[in-house]
Amino acid sequence: MTCLHRLLAGSLLLALYGCPAVYVDRPIGEDPIKLDAADWDGTWIGSDAALVIRVKDGENGILQIAWIETEGEQFIMKTGTAYVRQSSGQTLISLRDEETTTTRYLWGVLSRTDEQMVVLAPNPDKFAALLESGRLPGRIDPCSNDKTADCDVYLESLEPLHLELILSEEEGFLFDWSEPLVLRRILP
Repeated sequence: MTCLHRLLAGSLLLALYGCPAVYVDRPIGEDPIKLDAADWDGTWIGSDAALVIRVKDGENGILQIAWIETEGEQFIMKTGTAYVRQSSGQTLISLRDEETTTTRYLWGVLSRTDEQMVVLAPNPDKFAALLESGRLPGRIDPCSNDKTADCDVYLESLEPLHLELILSEEEGFLFDWSEPLVLRRILP
């Protein structure tokens, strides 16, 4: 299960899982996508996730997402805010991490049909290499002295040129095809 899976499936406490992620400092994408509640509102189910999604602000591409987590033997409802934007012809989704004092978002490339949604999370190793080469701005969190350990990547101050690089495949495909998040809408 990828970090984006865990986040969307109900765990905003990514650090506890030791799961490497690629964060951005604001919702990624240049233009908000107008969202119609008839197309988005409903219960979406995947092999790792059950979410209820509602359009919060259709004009600005903002969704409200709810799910159930367990803490011990208790069920606890959690919610999150997601931003749907577009850049270079691609649809992107960013989900704010509400469990941290810093403002950060997990994100991915979103593909959607009427009743199905697929989200591909960014590959932390590929983005770390682009940061180390100076092609993208940001930082890599120190994770340990173990050179094989996965580390969180933080992209900062992305400009349209950076987004074009990320989405162009000029540096190869930068997203994780091995574990796509696939959700199907079962109830509108």
